[in-house]
Amino acid sequence: MRVLGALPPGPSFFRYHSKVIIRQATYADKPDIFEFLESAYAGRSEFKFPHRWEWAYETNPYLPGDAPPVWIAVAPDGRVIGQSAALVEPLVVDGAEYRVGWGVDFFVLPEYRGQGLGKQLQAANDAGNEVFMSLSMAESAAGIKRGLGLESLPAVGVYTRILHHDPDSVRATLARRYRWMPPWLTNSLSKPAARLLTKRSRPRQLTPPPSLQVRREPHFSEAFDRLWARLGGEYRALVRRDARYLTWKFKHQPHVQHEILGGYRDGNLSGYAVLRRASPPERDAGVLVDLFTEPTDRAVTTLLLEAALQRFWELEVTFVTAASSAPHLRDALFTAEFKESKTVTPLARAPFSLPGEGWLLGKGDHDWDQYPLA
Repeated sequence: MRVLGALPPGPSFFRYHSKVIIRQATYADKPDIFEFLESAYAGRSEFKFPHRWEWAYETNPYLPGDAPPVWIAVAPDGRVIGQSAALVEPLVVDGAEYRVGWGVDFFVLPEYRGQGLGKQLQAANDAGNEVFMSLSMAESAAGIKRGLGLESLPAVGVYTRILHHDPDSVRATLARRYRWMPPWLTNSLSKPAARLLTKRSRPRQLTPPPSLQVRREPHFSEAFDRLWARLGGEYRALVRRDARYLTWKFKHQPHVQHEILGGYRDGNLSGYAVLRRASPPERDAGVLVDLFTEPTDRAVTTLLLEAALQRFWELEVTFVTAASSAPHLRDALFTAEFKESKTVTPLARAPFSLPGEGWLLGKGDHDWDQYPLA
């Protein structure tokens, strides 16, 4: 137990206020942090620690120092009562590389709220990162970050396409849209309507020319390094997508199983898609996590998107969700009959001017693909 009033050991001390200490954690704090996470996330805590915590804050190859990018609020009795962490990744902006800290796992125990601890934790997290960003966040967290000076970036659209319609959902839709319809009629129509809608939702069977093909990839090979070297400069701002990063993010991430589709033109890798099928306790969804292609290569983009939909059809998911800030990917999603379900506004702070366009942001960024889906 820590001594009341003594500054705790650690690589950086941020603020001491009202007998609660705000500081960067050390790896020696893991037991206390895990106890806090058990209380904070209750039924979801097994997906927060130990495996995901260690992947994000201990074995992450992009960590800048010898301490986890986790800022904690410590009560006088030594208990961790709040946390704000950062998922650190390599961010490339106009050809220069920086470390971005995505704000994640922000929580203050209910009995300690209303004392300004949340703002102090977020401020410490912001100060501890070269670039600080958030993509998907609660409105309360967004308000704090705007107050700290984080600026809005162009909105990111979230898109959904239903593949398999279930009778219960169809029945509810009929009842909502046609209030005059008696229950016996909605019940009798729901099953045939669901079958018809599902038949109409089947993805297109594309017959690409011999020069184009899609392959299932077992891992991220050196070909992905060559693809990054060729296409990375097509976007003004994006997370580095070389084989090292992709392997850590999508092959080593615990609790999730990603599949990789490679799009080839004349035998050369020209783009890829990363996807996964959600599993309980998540909803029955397919997640198009990442789609990386040359903005002007409509054929490869379409081929990969349709191949992903075919795969999700085989997996019998109810719906597919995707997100993107890139205009060419938004256009491809609309062409593939996705509907925009909402938009989110990223927030960012950097020691340089951030571009107002040319971003590639999607489900694979931040912790937007965490398990279970937030």
